[in-house]
Amino acid sequence: MATKTTEIDFAKSVLITLSSKPVTIAPDHVEDLRKLPPRALFTLPKLPTTMSKPRDPSQPASATIHLKTLRPPQFINESLESHPLSSTVQSIKTLIEAKTGVPSDKLRLMIKGKILGDSKTLSEIAEDGGEVTISVMVTGGYTVPTAGSSSSTPLPDTAAVAEAVEKVETAEEAVKMDVDNEVGDVVKVLEGDEFWTDLEVFLRQKVGKEEVAKEVSGIFRQAWGNRSR
Repeated sequence: MATKTTEIDFAKSVLITLSSKPVTIAPDHVEDLRKLPPRALFTLPKLPTTMSKPRDPSQPASATIHLKTLRPPQFINESLESHPLSSTVQSIKTLIEAKTGVPSDKLRLMIKGKILGDSKTLSEIAEDGGEVTISVMVTGGYTVPTAGSSSSTPLPDTAAVAEAVEKVETAEEAVKMDVDNEVGDVVKVLEGDEFWTDLEVFLRQKVGKEEVAKEVSGIFRQAWGNRSR
C-alpha cells in the first residue's frame, strides 16, 4: 500500500514540474513545409489489367471473340475483332460455316465446358471492349471435310468389306467344328462302361449302400440312353 502511495506522489511531482515549464508548441502551430526534409518518392503499382479506352458513342458495343477447336482436325483457330455484342450464337455458327464449310447445325459452341444456346447473345457472355474465348466442337457422326475430300462421309471399301465378311464366316465355321468335336467327345465318354462304374463307386461312397448306388446309377444310365436315341 505504501508503494502505491509513493508512485502516485511521484507522478504528481512530475506533472507539477512539467506544468511550470513554458509551452514549446502553440495549439495553432503550423509547420513550414519548406523547412521539412525531402521525402522519398512513392510510385503506385501498375494495375493488374489495362484500363479500356473510352468508346466512341457513335460505334456499337463490341467484343473480341477467339475461336478455337477442342479436338483435331483444327478446322478453325482465329479471332473476330470488334464483333457486335448484339449478335447471337447462331450468327457466329453461320459465320463459322461460311469460313469452314461445316454445317451450323453440326457445330457446338462452349465456354468453360458449358454449351451455349443458339439464342444467347454475345452481350450475355462478354463485356463491351472485352475478350472471350469460345471453344468449337463438331457433333458426333459428322466428319470434318479435309483438303481433297469431296464428302464428309467416306465410301466403304468393297474389297475390305468382303474380306471382313469372309473372316467372320471362317470364324463361325471354326467355332461350330469345335463345338461338334466337344459334344462328340462327351458322347463317347458316356457310352463307355468306365464312366458308369466310376459313378457307381462315387454314389456308394456318398450313400453307403451298394444296392442304392447301383439303382441310382442305373436310372441315370437309362435316362441318358433314352435321351440319345
